[in-house]
Amino acid sequence: MAATLPDLHLPTLEAPTATHTGWKSAQPDFSEGELCDNNGSMIPFAATREERQKNNDPRLSMAERYPNDGDRAAAMRRPRNNW
Repeated sequence: MAATLPDLHLPTLEAPTATHTGWKSAQPDFSEGELCDNNGSMIPFAATREERQKNNDPRLSMAERYPNDGDRAAAMRRPRNNW
């Protein structure tokens, strides 16, 4: 039986500021053959809708995700029902 931790909330999952991947792009000669410190990448969200559209980024911007002061903090406090 798996243990659940309903009170454990990770801000990067509850109210993200970027896309996190399990892979990292690197130059071919950078750390060739090495796996140490290959922890993935973080691709930040654009600050505004305009910036997002300018860069053809399909992900919502920070302003679109959290339009009001305190929205991100509220999202981190919101209880999750899908544990």
